[in-house]
Amino acid sequence: MKEPASAVNRLAWWIDREIGHSEDFETLAYMGATDIRFGTFFFAAIKCDYKFLVPSARNSVSGNVSLLRACYCTKVFVTADMAKKFPDLEKNIPDLRNFFLVSLDDLLTGTSAHDPYDKTHAEGVKDPVLICHTSGSTGAPKPIILPNGAFNVIDNQHRLSKLEGRKNMDYSLFDLQGKGFINTFPGFHVGGIVAMTALPIWYDSLVVMVPSNRPANGEIMGQIMSQMPIRGVFKTPTVLEELLDTPEGLKQILQTDFVMETSSPSRGRPY
Repeated sequence: MKEPASAVNRLAWWIDREIGHSEDFETLAYMGATDIRFGTFFFAAIKCDYKFLVPSARNSVSGNVSLLRACYCTKVFVTADMAKKFPDLEKNIPDLRNFFLVSLDDLLTGTSAHDPYDKTHAEGVKDPVLICHTSGSTGAPKPIILPNGAFNVIDNQHRLSKLEGRKNMDYSLFDLQGKGFINTFPGFHVGGIVAMTALPIWYDSLVVMVPSNRPANGEIMGQIMSQMPIRGVFKTPTVLEELLDTPEGLKQILQTDFVMETSSPSRGRPY
């Protein structure tokens, strides 16, 4: 955890130098490739008392403009590969400011002094920390604000009592004794944020990310599973269906301990 922790500190100091700490939980938006910069920026924003907004890269320009306005967001942090989307947003929100984030390699190889977060649980539990949003299938995307306490639910599930001979069907499944699980959720999905932050920190597991320059699909998932032992899968429904259409897909899935999905249910299929 040393490299990610140092990356969080570097980003927190950088945010503080660029725009200072927020006094009223101002919103910062982040648009970037699906890699651990989503997770590190999320923690850095919390340290600086900002809400972290993750607009979907799949939203239309009008959808993201509506979302930014609804969240009173005037600051967007982008990675180089997402910079081309910013001018379209800026045309519609003239006071929007953009900040370019360093590459993932640069972020992980640098060092930084510790940036303290001194709030107690009681002081910070109700702080708004994350803004995800609806899909926009019934109109403009609607923001959903999550407080710090929402992540307590994930942490506390391994403390729930268990019935003898049965497994709890909750996040405690990710207690994998240091083994890996595949995450196919993008960083702009709440599932991606949870996979990159809460699960590997509070549970003994290793998150395995799909390549950041390609959308997750069954073929990529099968290739990963053929190269390393995978104990769990945290995914969107279509990816599993695609994997099961490959020659080794069913065999690979049967070698895992569990498959957990969110977003929508898988379609029942005879195999």
